[in-house]
Amino acid sequence: MHVRTLTLPLLAALLLAQTPAPHPHLLTPAEWREDVDFLAQEMPKRHKNLFHETTPPAFHAAVARLRQRIPELDDLQITAEIIKLGAMIGDAHTGISATRPELRFPALPLRLYLYSDGVFVQAAPPELREVVGARVTRIGNTPIERVMELIPQVTDHSNASTVNAFAVYRMVRPALLQSLGIIDDVDHVPFTFDIHGTTKTLTLTPMPRKPDGNPSMGGISFAMGAAPGSGWVDARDGGTPPLYLQHPSDMNWFEYLPEQKALFIECKQVPDGEKETLKAFFERAYAEADARHAERLILDLRLNGGGDNTLLLPIVHGIIKRDVLNQKGHFFVITGRLTQSAAQNLLNLLEKHTNATFAGEPTGERPNHYGEPVPFELPHSRMRVNVSTLWWQDLDPRDTRDATTPQLAAPLSSADYAANRDPVLEAITKAMAAQ
Repeated sequence: MHVRTLTLPLLAALLLAQTPAPHPHLLTPAEWREDVDFLAQEMPKRHKNLFHETTPPAFHAAVARLRQRIPELDDLQITAEIIKLGAMIGDAHTGISATRPELRFPALPLRLYLYSDGVFVQAAPPELREVVGARVTRIGNTPIERVMELIPQVTDHSNASTVNAFAVYRMVRPALLQSLGIIDDVDHVPFTFDIHGTTKTLTLTPMPRKPDGNPSMGGISFAMGAAPGSGWVDARDGGTPPLYLQHPSDMNWFEYLPEQKALFIECKQVPDGEKETLKAFFERAYAEADARHAERLILDLRLNGGGDNTLLLPIVHGIIKRDVLNQKGHFFVITGRLTQSAAQNLLNLLEKHTNATFAGEPTGERPNHYGEPVPFELPHSRMRVNVSTLWWQDLDPRDTRDATTPQLAAPLSSADYAANRDPVLEAITKAMAAQ
């Protein structure tokens, strides 16, 4: 039998080929410490009330632990630990993000969503088609239930709904999973799936960054499923998408539903558009309701992350002026985990001044909440730090609710999504029929 002998140069080359390339070191330990010290100094000065959920001793102890660990961590690990400091604060408008491409976390090629029945793969590239629609049961050796318990540590959030909204984006970032002790190797991440009752584990590798530093599907600009034109496979089984997903590129639009004699308005953001102000859009929508002699109004805010609070009053006034629409059982507002910020302030006004019935999921914001973030930059890493500068107390000062909870609960299951069903609109239609 011929035995091949490896020379030292050949052996070294093989070992080098098996060793992952080291992550870049952009800053020295001294520069990282200066950034952390600047963060710890500036956040309490700039935030309206930084310690509304945590305490000064807890925050500064976390800062001290990070300062001590900096020499043993690489740049992405330090970035993850700094992000944890922002998540400690406990309001969704306060958080820290990387702006330099080298410090942005690569993402795994999965689009996940937390449904009422668990975390599922909502979309993935064609080579991972077999796991689209599958339930995630483990990441590494960690059960998904434990992952969900840990993930708030790296997720800027005001309540459990905010965590539900953004956890699925955090759990496809290996650097964040590593910071939580869920995985060891950021370049090879085992995911275990339940595929129609069959268990399968795949080891996933991060997607390459685009020139701007972001992976191809790493953002959150599309709230549900694969981005149009991405080439990814979506869990929906084809056919006609539910109404709220039929206009993915339109921020605000409306349609008359003749069977329900209702005008359906989807509002995904609160700022003025480039071609039309928000006031003008709602004036057009209300004029359509008048022209159609609509008897009901459905305002869908489930994908609305907020915008400009100064633009809200014309929306509310337009409803108050219309007695036919502003009645119980005639005016429904759809809420969800992405209903936050100025969209939450709009809900507060509707709750106070109209006869709206809320339907869907609890909102991703507290009714009274900290907001109006103003950013500053860390001197060396140039990480962006947002801090809330205002306390929005729209409702009673004794109102300590974590969210606006709908009177008509209608959670979304994985089967609903796959079959193009919208349980919220179905529940509203049923409630209207019962009138």
